[in-house]
Amino acid sequence: MSNFFSKPYLQQNKDPKLEKFYPKQIMTADPAPNTIMGIPTIAVWVLGIFRFPFATQPLKIEETGKSLNVPVAILHGNSDKIVKPTEWVKPPFSQEKGAFFNIISTDKKIYFSLSNKEEKLTADHNQSVTNTTYYGDGFMENFGGDKDGPNAYNFEYIWPALKAVINRNVQPHQLEEDGFELKELEVVENEPIVSKSFWSFLNFG
Repeated sequence: MSNFFSKPYLQQNKDPKLEKFYPKQIMTADPAPNTIMGIPTIAVWVLGIFRFPFATQPLKIEETGKSLNVPVAILHGNSDKIVKPTEWVKPPFSQEKGAFFNIISTDKKIYFSLSNKEEKLTADHNQSVTNTTYYGDGFMENFGGDKDGPNAYNFEYIWPALKAVINRNVQPHQLEEDGFELKELEVVENEPIVSKSFWSFLNFG
């Protein structure tokens, strides 16, 4: 497994000794299209003062996606408020397509887990995280979502997908066939479920 930015870096800094680190496939949970998305503006400003590279020269999928020609899977949450699903895939009738389509691989897929109010499950930015209590629930509720331990998003969505790819050689872009163990959750592929309020805002209903 690898992230979106390692392969482009390795290709730009070619070294025969590093070729074994080139990713053969990529699966990532809740990523952002660039390295500063979701970070408060004031924090980016402070980091820029100290010349942190990811703040002064943020990596962007618009550029790194040009090198991603291996199988890719993104496991996102449909209720993510830090990196909204529409950052990756724009809704129908939009003039833009979304950041997902900057990835050149033809073997790619994006999945969106849905929230389940009856089970008190929210498909937020921290769905893949196991525990946020060390930061405090009040803080995390406003910064991706709070969790006090693994839940269905770990047991049914993230972890089974990881095991399927590593242990059973399931391709990342074919996880919908045999990669999840869904019981309390529902997962959709390729397009997020857009809220009614969004369509009302656009006067579609």
